[in-house]
Amino acid sequence: MICLYELHALGGDIEEAVLEFGRLHLREAPGAAEELVPDWETAEKHWVELVHMILGGAAPPARSSLHRTLRRAENAAAGFLLRLNAAAGHRCPICRLLDDCEGSEPPYPGGRGG
Repeated sequence: MICLYELHALGGDIEEAVLEFGRLHLREAPGAAEELVPDWETAEKHWVELVHMILGGAAPPARSSLHRTLRRAENAAAGFLLRLNAAAGHRCPICRLLDDCEGSEPPYPGGRGG
């Protein structure tokens, strides 16, 4: 599965979308009082969850097309990041689901949170 780092390396609009997705997952910088930096570990987990959500909505692929199905899900998730980056006042959809379902079952099948 393609990771955020690999998406970022593609450059252009997707690079900025990845950076903004990282900024949606802030944590305190180590050794820097009150400085917030992207939490790339959480952002990466949420990226994987987003791809899994998209895959979960797809019809089960034939064994020979599993790679193509995963690639399409990654492309759809990347497209979603681009649209999310263009929207005003956006939030990570996984963070939002987790906030909405705090203390209950995972918000979708296979959900693991972050």
